[in-house]
Amino acid sequence: DRLYQGIHAPIEHVTLEEAEFLKITNNVFHALKVGFANEIGRVCDRLDIDSHKLMKLVCSDTKLNISPAYLMPGFAFGGSCLPKDLRSLTYNARRLGVEVPILESILPSNSQQVNLARIKLQEIGAKKVGIFGLSFKAGTDDLRESPIINLIRDLWQDGVDVLVYDPDVNLQEMLGANLEYLERQLPQIKTILCDRAEEIMSGSDVLVLSQKRPEFLDLLKNVNHSVMILDLVRLADRPESLGFAKYTGISW
Repeated sequence: DRLYQGIHAPIEHVTLEEAEFLKITNNVFHALKVGFANEIGRVCDRLDIDSHKLMKLVCSDTKLNISPAYLMPGFAFGGSCLPKDLRSLTYNARRLGVEVPILESILPSNSQQVNLARIKLQEIGAKKVGIFGLSFKAGTDDLRESPIINLIRDLWQDGVDVLVYDPDVNLQEMLGANLEYLERQLPQIKTILCDRAEEIMSGSDVLVLSQKRPEFLDLLKNVNHSVMILDLVRLADRPESLGFAKYTGISW
């Protein structure tokens, strides 16, 4: 600590390996930001938009754009906004004759994150899986492009029995396009969506956490510690403190 006397910043104690990879990660992130900004600039140039003015406005959002909010490794993103806007931007870039390889790689990379969860469950040898969370994030019943829906379909192909619980998703209250989308993507939804969390906790050999909901951790207190937990969002800061023999995730 004496080495850093006079430097007014928090001091973190890390291993040599962590420090080394932190430096590499920072530089890769900086490179990603440069590439991202340059690709946005290419499209702006064709649309006669001031790219610097645009990016200054982007950086003025310190709540989401420049914050840890989207920088914690975990599960895939979904919903009606991010995938749609990515497709719109890359489509229009192609239409304008602009190459944006970084932007075009985002959705394939996102799909790979879903596949990693499938592979993890295959490696575990899961036969009966209970999933906490169906929508792409807590607090909504919008199921459009929820990555968990894709994971469920993959698990069905693998012959896995699946039950799912989401306190925000009620089939009796769903209407219109949202219900049509769900029934089209998961025709068996009425047989796998449970009204109570206890229904998925009994009989499952693996429980999957897909949303940042503290109440899901409270529910795990009633689960036998021999059950495998696959935490896709690192809901627990210190998983070892929960007492489960097998508590794992992806990308963390």
